[in-house]
Formats: sequence, structure tokens, C-alpha cells
Amino acid sequence: PSKSELMEIEAMTRRMEEQVRQCVQMSFDFENRPELKDKVEKFAEEPAPEATCAAEAKVLSQLQEGIAIPYAGLFFYHTFLSELGFCELLKEFELGKSGQYQFSEIFLSLFFGLGLRLPSIEAHKLVNPSQLGPLFGMLWSPDPITIRLWLDIMAEKNLVDSVIDKFAIKALKMGAIDPEVFFIDGHFLPYYGLSLLAKGYHTVRRQILKGNEIYVVSDIRKRPLMFITEGCEIDFRPIIDRIADRIIGYGVDRPLLVFDRGGYGIHFFTQLSVKADFITWGKYIRDDELYSIPDKGFTVGFRFG
Repeated sequence: PSKSELMEIEAMTRRMEEQVRQCVQMSFDFENRPELKDKVEKFAEEPAPEATCAAEAKVLSQLQEGIAIPYAGLFFYHTFLSELGFCELLKEFELGKSGQYQFSEIFLSLFFGLGLRLPSIEAHKLVNPSQLGPLFGMLWSPDPITIRLWLDIMAEKNLVDSVIDKFAIKALKMGAIDPEVFFIDGHFLPYYGLSLLAKGYHTVRRQILKGNEIYVVSDIRKRPLMFITEGCEIDFRPIIDRIADRIIGYGVDRPLLVFDRGGYGIHFFTQLSVKADFITWGKYIRDDELYSIPDKGFTVGFRFG
């Protein structure tokens, strides 16, 4: 079929879907599953959800009217977003209501894009915007150009660190992040644009390429707390020191940090030990010293891979 024929088929399918949706009312099988009836009656006693921001108000309005999208399962993420206070955390960074989108809607687009396992901002062009947008109360989700434009605005206004800090503090307070130990690791992000950047080593492709280093801080269950992006010319050790200061600022007194041999340095260890505990690579430990440690000295074991 030609392109015009395919478009006619799509339009016909949409009309049929609208007709069927108006005639069919979803219902629960209360006769064969009485436990559903009990749960519905229990939930009916709870107060209806109230919107805390414009995006949530639009979502609730659409749900009350009825809407058909292929990603309806992702609506469950709104429970976590509400507990996190997602829109409220971004409220002070909004630029007003003059534009079509706000920061919160751009971030919600990225959030639900991750829920769909989109690997990059550019991959948002592969999703039907009329199907992704209703997840956060919009008729259409922003395209990659719009997303990048808003992220550029955020970078120009130096809002990145403030946004990261707000979400990190909230995640720690609500118990979404385990504060007992923090793992710090760097990941090389190649850059193929025209700007002049320092080169780094791409460990997967085993090549020297232009790019940046993303340092991710996560808890013992691999849940990310925060990240720092720096040029490849910046050493790992001052990054660790900055991360320690920020975690202490989040309310974690004397955090326990785990990092690899990139942070090795005797003088650095002396400075870091003043404010944080740490576990790292031992450069001058002999095998006989390791074997001399009794088995009872090991109380916790980790298995990777």
C-alpha cells in the first residue's frame, strides 16, 4: 500500500477505536472475584486524589473524562511522583506560564521516556507524542529539539546542581535511598559534536575520544542518589571530595564512600578521612597479608556479576 493508503487505514482505525471506546464500559468481575468488590468498597471510602500542580490536575481531568493510550500502566508511577513531590520540587525553577511547556513537564517527559526504556533524548522522536503526552497531562509530549532547548536554558541559569540537590535530599528523607554506604563510579560519555573538549578513554570501544565523565553516586541497591558531569581533564579525587561535601550537606554525617583505584592517593586519603570513611583499592597489599586475615574477620560478602 502507498503512504496515502496507509494514512487512510490509520484514520479509519482511529474512528473505529473511538466508536468502540464509547460503547464499551470497563467493569470488574465481582461475581467470580469477590475480593475485588471488597477492595473497591474499601478504596471508595478513601478521599479522591487532589492535584498539587498543573500537570497533575490535567492528568486527573483526563482520567475522569476517559482516555485510551497504550502506556496506561505507567500511570502507576504517579504514585511515586506524588510521594516524591515531583512538581513541587521544581516549582521554584519554573519560568512562568508564557510558553507551551514548563520544566516539570520536560522532566516528566524524560521520566516516562525512561519508563519506556528510551535510551536517549533523540529516541523521543520514535514515540508517538499524542500517546506519551497524556501520561503527564499534555496533548503532545515535547520533541527532542524542545527538550534540548529547555535543558540549555537550565544550564544557562545554573540550575542543575540545585535541582539535583533538592531531589537527593527528598529521596533520602523518604527512605528511597539507603544512606549506609555510597558507591562512586565514573562513566565516559563520548561527544561527537564540533565543540573542543578534552579526550578520555572509552572503556567499551577501547578508544580515545572527545567526551565528558559522568560520576554517579548510588546506594547499595544500585539506586542513584546524584551525579556530577565534568570534563575528562578533571581528576577523580577532587570529584570524590566534592561528592563527600554534598552528601554531608544532605544531612548524612560522615558518609561511607566506596570508589575504585582512580581515587587512590595517600595525601588525598588523609584529607578525606577527616570528614568521611571510605573503602577503595589497596595498592601495596601483598597476598600473604590478605590470607592472614581470619575468616571471622569477614562479616559481609558481596557478589557481583
